[in-house]
Amino acid sequence: MLKRIEDSVGLRAAHDYSAVTPEFKGPILKKGEVIKEEHVELMKQHGHYYVFVEEEDTDWLWEDVAVVEFGKYIAGENVEVVLKSEGKAFLLARSKGLVRINRAGLMKVNSTGIFLLITLKTGSFVRENSLIGIIDMVPLKITRSSFNKLLEDVKMETPIVSVKPAVSKKAGIIVTGNEIVDGLKKDLAGPIIEAKLKRFDCSVVFYAQSRDDENEIVRNILEAVEVADVVVVSGGMSVDPTDKTPLAIARVADRVVFYGIPIKPTTMSMLAYKKDKAILGVSSGIIHFPEYNVLDVILPWIVSNTEPSREYIAELGEGGISKYFLEKMKL
Repeated sequence: MLKRIEDSVGLRAAHDYSAVTPEFKGPILKKGEVIKEEHVELMKQHGHYYVFVEEEDTDWLWEDVAVVEFGKYIAGENVEVVLKSEGKAFLLARSKGLVRINRAGLMKVNSTGIFLLITLKTGSFVRENSLIGIIDMVPLKITRSSFNKLLEDVKMETPIVSVKPAVSKKAGIIVTGNEIVDGLKKDLAGPIIEAKLKRFDCSVVFYAQSRDDENEIVRNILEAVEVADVVVVSGGMSVDPTDKTPLAIARVADRVVFYGIPIKPTTMSMLAYKKDKAILGVSSGIIHFPEYNVLDVILPWIVSNTEPSREYIAELGEGGISKYFLEKMKL
């Protein structure tokens, strides 16, 4: 029931009422709180001259109930739904892992005019209790029959938000380059790769340097996959005559997922598999772009035992020019 704030003293607020200032954003009157005389002027100062108060009406769902029920309906594995202030539901990760978003489902939800689902991108790596999504509701309340119809409309797309759990893996690193083996140049790629692997809870159990020789690279990869779950090979990934890494990876692998990924930096990279062992060829551009590169994009999938689809790789081209690349290149 909608009433003037002056006439609502002694009644309970039906939902959160918020204030927004340069220093503060949040509820000044919470759902279920008894409205007191001191609330009247405070509410008016922030534009709330009328308030909805609680009433017995079982046919309506208020936002705080609806967003939680809806969140639980669309949530998949390893996703917890938690009610927050101002009628929002937070979707939290129950474990570390890979965020998966059903884009068709998200589009359907955000086209209802009732609920808004805001999430991280598919492929994001999160830790336990990380925020991965927020559900907002546009109206303050919805009839139970309308709510049930919305559930039916999105049923075929559920789950919409899920987290594929990650596991710690053993990793191998192979750094290629005649100049590295001959001691003419220090290995700068290896430490960068190792740091990235540790960020995703991988332990390095194999390290080798290889000349720009296809057979030698093949031998090193075969040796690495005997002890490691994932092998990262750096250097020699372009199309120069001396770049032999892609050929070597393709020889060892059962299947190649991609060669060339539409992101900047480190476009000339490659992902392949030998049975369930991932082999990731990375451009030597990681030396110039250590903070963000193909490792950040692909390792979340590898540690979560999920092979990225070709469609997903192709879609990375939209937004594939990273802010880091633009800043580093001074563009």
